[in-house]
Amino acid sequence: MSDRTLRIIAPLAFMVILIILWEILVDAFRIPTFLVPSPSKVLRCLIDSGPILFTHTFVTIYEILLGFALAAAFGILLAIGVVYVRFVELCIMPLVVVFQVLPKVAVAPLLVMWMGYGESPKILVAFLICFFSVVINTVAGLLSTENEFVDLMHSIKASRFQIFWKVQLPNALPYIFSGFEISITAAVIGAIIGEFVGSESGLGYMIMVSQQNMNTPLMFVSITILGVIGLILFEVVVFLEKIFIPWYEKTQIKR
Repeated sequence: MSDRTLRIIAPLAFMVILIILWEILVDAFRIPTFLVPSPSKVLRCLIDSGPILFTHTFVTIYEILLGFALAAAFGILLAIGVVYVRFVELCIMPLVVVFQVLPKVAVAPLLVMWMGYGESPKILVAFLICFFSVVINTVAGLLSTENEFVDLMHSIKASRFQIFWKVQLPNALPYIFSGFEISITAAVIGAIIGEFVGSESGLGYMIMVSQQNMNTPLMFVSITILGVIGLILFEVVVFLEKIFIPWYEKTQIKR
């Protein structure tokens, strides 16, 4: 069996085992549904609430993707500014660090007050949560370029832009995608935080409603969908990494 096939089958098999144990334990100990529903009841709730969940899932995915896309674009631009512009490094970057340490749960209510209960504050919270990792990883990648390559480009009289485009940016791509892998999962958290604070749609809204109604199976379904979304988006970023930088291979630990 190939390593790639094993990486797919192993977690799926382990998940199936956990679900079977979950079903057995809930039935054996007669745990009330409002505390921990059995997988069969969660599945039944998923089937019954499918159309409604689809609509709310689409809203959350939209918030996640747009927040991540904005963080990726502005994060890379700011990182380039930090590396090449002294003013950005000295004046703007410290403000970004200060804002990063602020708990986004505390900032989200302000955003809802300013921007309302629509999708904008959720997108902004997702942006704020995953923005910093893009900046830090991109800066690290741009600064990790070996001086020998830069000196070689200077020797052939390459311009500053050519050095950036031909040497520094390709060298930074593995770091950038590592930042993306962190950010895409953080964007899921950001969107849900925004929906918890104030929303009228989305999976976070569904979790809040199910909590108020003591509908634990619906809460489990919403959380499960969020986990699946995060996993799929993470794998999409990994797939894009292989497309854009096929020459880069991550070091595997020998066992």
